[in-house]
Amino acid sequence: MSGREILTVGLTGGIACGRTTIGATLTRLGACVIDMDELAHRLVEPGGAAARLVADAFGPKYVDEQGGIRRKTLAALVFRDAEARERLEKILHPLILVESERVLDDFAASRGRGIGIIDAALLVETGGWRRYDRLIVVVCDPVLQLRRLMARDELGEQEARARIAAQAPLAEKKLLADYVIDTSSTLAETETRTHEIYAMLLEDLERHPNLPDRRARGSRGTSPRRSSGTPCRAAATRPSCSSSAPRPPRCVWTAAVWTRPRPGRIRGSA
Repeated sequence: MSGREILTVGLTGGIACGRTTIGATLTRLGACVIDMDELAHRLVEPGGAAARLVADAFGPKYVDEQGGIRRKTLAALVFRDAEARERLEKILHPLILVESERVLDDFAASRGRGIGIIDAALLVETGGWRRYDRLIVVVCDPVLQLRRLMARDELGEQEARARIAAQAPLAEKKLLADYVIDTSSTLAETETRTHEIYAMLLEDLERHPNLPDRRARGSRGTSPRRSSGTPCRAAATRPSCSSSAPRPPRCVWTAAVWTRPRPGRIRGSA
């Protein structure tokens, strides 16, 4: 082991399930949490690296007076139009990934050792989860999820359901998770579970590359493996936790990454 080691952890889950709350707790515990949504917002602000690219791809209707992108207007389009969503992802994801890698590298240089959390809504849908050593999936009761989304974004029920349907099902995401956090109960219970998972992540950091399989800890931890039927396309090819396969190349984050092996190395390790 070298003196500069960062365990990279993907943080994802359903829309309005509470990733922001989990991320804030992990930050307080000492992790470097990178909010990919926030990075995306910066990219489409006036003068942002993606503002002109998005404007050229979608037209002046989605550009505000300052030259930034009208995010709510564009969001309404991409949540109902899969082709438009894919077009936007192809523009944003490579740029977001470059910036997130820079933040992780800075964290590694300043801290030497630690845990880097990549908070992104579409890690499963894009296959980006395979870039990281561990995956946390945040879920909640579907009725509660719908209610939260309608209240948070001031949406009608039909539009809220459409936005939930635009993401991969929570059941499929859970199958890929090393850790699951269910936020259906109280905030205190959610924070307790997050503390438990952070402690296990610290264990992972110490035990690498022999990472224990956390996927069989039941409903409070991770979801059980499928025992019958056809596995989902991602779960069917998930390698073992102790894989020593190299990381995929940087700056490539498309649907094709579904077929790539998951890394088994901590950033900076020999």
